[in-house]
Amino acid sequence: MTTSLIHQILLSAPQQQLLAIEDDQVFTAAHLRYDCNALMTQLSLCPQTNIGILCQHSWHFLVALLACQQLGKRPVVFSNIQPRQAQEYAKQWQCLCDIPEVIASTNAISVSHLNKTSSSTNYPFAAIDSQQALLTLYTSGSTGQPSAVDKRLAQLELEAQTLEAQFGSHIVPNALFVGTVAHYHIYGILFRLLWPLLTQRVFDCTLIQTEENLQSLLATPLCFISSPAFLSRLTDMPSIQSQQVSFSSGGPLTIASAQATYKQLGNYPFEVYGSTETGGIAWRQQTQAAKPWRKFDLLSLSINDGCLTVNSPYIEGGKFMTQDCVTLHDDNHFSLQGRADRIVKIAEKRISLDALEHNLNACDGIVDCAVIAIAANKPGPNENQAKAQQLRIGAVVVLDAAWQQTYQAQGHSWLWKNIRQQLKGLIEPVALPRQIRVQAVIPKNQQAKRSYVELEKLFQ
Repeated sequence: MTTSLIHQILLSAPQQQLLAIEDDQVFTAAHLRYDCNALMTQLSLCPQTNIGILCQHSWHFLVALLACQQLGKRPVVFSNIQPRQAQEYAKQWQCLCDIPEVIASTNAISVSHLNKTSSSTNYPFAAIDSQQALLTLYTSGSTGQPSAVDKRLAQLELEAQTLEAQFGSHIVPNALFVGTVAHYHIYGILFRLLWPLLTQRVFDCTLIQTEENLQSLLATPLCFISSPAFLSRLTDMPSIQSQQVSFSSGGPLTIASAQATYKQLGNYPFEVYGSTETGGIAWRQQTQAAKPWRKFDLLSLSINDGCLTVNSPYIEGGKFMTQDCVTLHDDNHFSLQGRADRIVKIAEKRISLDALEHNLNACDGIVDCAVIAIAANKPGPNENQAKAQQLRIGAVVVLDAAWQQTYQAQGHSWLWKNIRQQLKGLIEPVALPRQIRVQAVIPKNQQAKRSYVELEKLFQ
């Protein structure tokens, strides 16, 4: 039996051991035992094995996760728990929930009433075999519908131990774990909850939403769990003198954002590359442009059909082929070269949408952009030619203040001509954007990843 380390907290942690905070409220090991027991009493009456978790509050989520596993049930962790979507899940699954409108309209079990007061009662908790404790996570769905991924608790705990072995020496013992990323994605589960719990550090249940939220905490030593989107906004924050440790995951971090984080927080962020399917694959601190990635220990890497394949104990089945094109420098280091599923064929030419985005981002007047292939609805004389002609390039752009003003005055044709002029000679003519949409921001999902589903809707 591989005993779960996190469930040992339920069994053996001192009653007053501090686990989490929220504003002026504290959550101890005694609170965890009390709340788990209260929820287990209700959950034990449910015959279902698979139990959905729809919890916006980090403490509720943790209690729901552990209560399910104590009863031998499988938690199903959804990646989108916005109220309307959560209501749909709660109609299909037996769910544990803290969203008022979902509780009111479905048979979801409420966890909002949990009485967070300590108790001296002995609770019927048991040691859990982490190899047998399964949970289902969902991908973010940034490129389509979310997909279910099964994980063993042992895999998540092993990965949290790897994080401590790799980064623990950079974090002071009394650092508070805070984050901008949701606790119900694998990045948030590992970095905001499991890692601090397994290393007897404290996490903050409150999700940081703005730079002002972060600013108010900077007098405290932090382990800041964030995203490229948030770190890119640190340039707008007043400069401070601190030495904070930060992490970034969920998408590429620009060298400019890495440098801004260094200026504001005193350290370059640790970037983590991975996915729900693979767990963490590699990390780097981008102290210079194009810094290679270093793989985590316990993993081995190879290339198949130009794409990175990962052999990892964090993966059910042990191996997963990504859609990321890479260059291997040695057994431990590699560089990302874009996504294989971001290469399209137009007029018999292979076009890298990632490379096109890179060139478009370098254009004067453009702050951010996203490029997708869209259907042109123009059939050709034969099937193969029809397929080639049915794809065109669409670009969504965010303009700086000067260009936005000129765009509003002179219109879309001015913008289209200027962008095409800047791209001329850099890319194949067939790769020039045929349709351009101007937006205030690039659409992103709850995990701060680009939502290609939302981007496609802009061209419908």
